[in-house]
Amino acid sequence: MTAEAIKRVQAIIDAIVAAEVVRIDEGPQKSPTIVNTMIHETAIGDPNNEVLFFGWIDSDDLRYNLKFTEGGIEHCTLQAHLGIIKLCDHEGDLIELQLCATVPVPLTIS
Repeated sequence: MTAEAIKRVQAIIDAIVAAEVVRIDEGPQKSPTIVNTMIHETAIGDPNNEVLFFGWIDSDDLRYNLKFTEGGIEHCTLQAHLGIIKLCDHEGDLIELQLCATVPVPLTIS
């Protein structure tokens, strides 16, 4: 990877880590879910280096996880205005992430 590609990959990792909520959409057969475990590493320029790990437990108490490599992040597409990143996981499946912030909901209860 070029120095510019490493910098881009690291910037995307940093943006994902900075999000308050990461929503995963794995396609039409699965419901979108919220990540509850995230582990990340620093990009070093190796496309096969696993730098991002997400985990969650669904409503049936089943555990799931996804891993992302530098190569999968390097070739991602962005919809920056929506906070969406489309990238391939370590198995080559296209995954859509939406980076979100939490906002207090004003209550108007009397």
